[in-house]
Amino acid sequence: MASAETDFSLPSIFVNVMAAFVRTSWTDGS
Repeated sequence: MASAETDFSLPSIFVNVMAAFVRTSWTDGS
């Protein structure tokens, strides 16, 4: 199950980074 956890960790970080980028973009745009 270690593989499944790693598979979930990768996308999780990517989504987190994307969300942070979108948040910064919104604040910058606003």
